Amino acid sequence: MLKIESGLCVLLDFLRGFSAQLVLIGHALSFYSPTYADSHILVQDYAIIFFFFISGFLITNSILIQLSKSTYSFRKFLFLRFTRIYSVLIPALFFVLTVDFYLINYSSNYLFTATYNINSFISSLFLITSYDSIIYILTGFKDILSPLGSFRPIWTLSIEWFIYLFVGLMFSIIYVEEKSKSLYLFKITMLLIFSLVPLLHFISTKLSFVWFFGACSIFLLQHKCVISLYSNKFLLSVFIIFTVLLILLNSFLFGIFTYITIVSSSIFLSLLFFRYRFYFFSKCFSKSSKYLAFYSFSLYVTHYTVLELLRSLSIEGVFNNLVIAFFVCNVFAVCFAYVFEYKLYNKLRGRLIIV
Repeated sequence: MLKIESGLCVLLDFLRGFSAQLVLIGHALSFYSPTYADSHILVQDYAIIFFFFISGFLITNSILIQLSKSTYSFRKFLFLRFTRIYSVLIPALFFVLTVDFYLINYSSNYLFTATYNINSFISSLFLITSYDSIIYILTGFKDILSPLGSFRPIWTLSIEWFIYLFVGLMFSIIYVEEKSKSLYLFKITMLLIFSLVPLLHFISTKLSFVWFFGACSIFLLQHKCVISLYSNKFLLSVFIIFTVLLILLNSFLFGIFTYITIVSSSIFLSLLFFRYRFYFFSKCFSKSSKYLAFYSFSLYVTHYTVLELLRSLSIEGVFNNLVIAFFVCNVFAVCFAYVFEYKLYNKLRGRLIIV
């Protein structure tokens, strides 16, 4: 495990908050700039990779800390992940239901009528939309488990949820002794089922690859070779140049270069922290980063629906402005996060008891 000092917490908060803002900016540009979707660099794609890298880093480190204290259990892990996600997911789902119902009836440019149905609602509620690709591979049928209406960002949350289930159960099988043989076999069976989504997205979107790279970086950042890298100005400069070249290369090439670029950039940011941690962060920056991270999850799951609503209102030209859309999405997300991501989540954690 890696000891997360206050400086690293600030860096991680900044990356979470900044990534959520990048996703919003990328989607807003796709709404208000017709030529943006044809560009080689889509900022929301980069931001999602940061999300997965940070998630792999934090979740794995949390599990390792619990294992070192002999307090880890899959039940506890699942409870914490469930309350964290569903305290926001369920309210967001009903928000999407309400807004999309309005858009279907009163907007002529609503694009997701085909996926506004009970099947998509159930798929989104249980976060099984990532199995849609697997069903398509096996049967040839598409859009069986689509996200509900304008709830488009949920596709990455579904992938992440099954990575959580797979990793949490894997650690439980390896490190937690199971007396019941039947329960042990049940865990193995469920592990195989949970592994389908991470395996598919390890090969296709590479999101699982980035998540596990983030997990492995915990050990990498403690290795003496890496320590020598961020303590050596020349080697650090070479690494920075290498990262910049990959970013430039990614402007002309596709495929694996996208993910190599983002992972390299993520490591670079971590190394930058370790090299300049005593000089980089001010109190103002620390507070701003913490605040951005506070509502980052709420912003991620609600912004697309808010943008759809604003687009329907832009017929009169009032909301046909990217800056206004950015502001409205952020204000709504802050209010939403305070009620659900903060108040409701803490209430659930305080009242529910793991037996």
